[in-house]
Amino acid sequence: MTQVIPESANGHAAADTGLPSDAPFAAAPQPQTPPVSRTPRSRPSGTGAHALVGRNAGLMLVYMLVAVLPAVAMGMISAAESSSPGLALDLDGTRTSIAQCVGPIAATIVLLVMRRRQVADREFWLGASDRRRMTPSSFAALAVVLIAIGGLSEAVMAALKALFALFGVSLTSIALNLIDSTMNESLLMVVSVVVLAPITEEILCRGMMMGDLRERGKMFAIVTPSVLFGMLHGDLLQGLSAAMGGLLLGYIAMEYSLVWAMVFHFVNNGVLSTWLPMAFGLLPDAAEKPAYYVFLVVGSVLGLAVLWWRRAAIRDYIAANRSPRGSYVGWTSLRFLLLVLYCAVVSSAGFSLM
Repeated sequence: MTQVIPESANGHAAADTGLPSDAPFAAAPQPQTPPVSRTPRSRPSGTGAHALVGRNAGLMLVYMLVAVLPAVAMGMISAAESSSPGLALDLDGTRTSIAQCVGPIAATIVLLVMRRRQVADREFWLGASDRRRMTPSSFAALAVVLIAIGGLSEAVMAALKALFALFGVSLTSIALNLIDSTMNESLLMVVSVVVLAPITEEILCRGMMMGDLRERGKMFAIVTPSVLFGMLHGDLLQGLSAAMGGLLLGYIAMEYSLVWAMVFHFVNNGVLSTWLPMAFGLLPDAAEKPAYYVFLVVGSVLGLAVLWWRRAAIRDYIAANRSPRGSYVGWTSLRFLLLVLYCAVVSSAGFSLM
């Protein structure tokens, strides 16, 4: 990073990147105002960040606790039925899907009540008045970047599996296997993954948490919820993919609006991860995987090309929105570390000896 770009009053970089102000990562032009003398202030210490991150990590813990209660209840019902063979019913797939729907809805309602003042603000959903405008070209550029993140995620997961295999350890994604095993059997699971997740997870991560963390700078407010978003999935492989995608969703929510972040989350879960693979599944067996990987490679190349083309604007955006010194000390808060521990324990289920 060779240059620090001064930040304007609303957080946009004041440098001219040569891109339209509505283009992704472009700095919005700002009117020239006379300088105002201010009394120098010292940078905030890590103490405030510690409490801030802890508060939002606690919010996620509440969400996870409430969301898992229906699954626990369904598990208890199944266990009770298994002890009475005459009453046992083969409904585990349906019950899992019901729990996947009811849990996040209940958890989101609880959080909406807890943060009712925050969510009552119109800007929480639609962004500030100076937000960027989503144009067709912006949508296309961000969409191919989303595909590139998916391609990179596939490569990282394959590399991790190969690395652990060298030591005789098999690494799988329990969460993805559960979703795949029930998606074709239950419409409720499709609704949970495609419709509910983009709404409930964005309200939590890119709405409540990112809005609260923004006082520590845009980059901190984008990165920290992305890490927490990965841990929310409780799965190493899926969590890494979610954290990477969360960075793009965080930028979209920050610069466009929370609603647009929901739209792109829907594009990822519904179009790219569900319906597109189903469409490729209609092809002959010999052509299904090659066609899918051709799409993934082409989309990834286009996405990387967009990032390369706008690399200067991305660099300036990061420089203009850096966090105060000591912000990431907040990651050592007790509640944040509890989430790390939870993720480590749950992710261990994906490891087994070959």
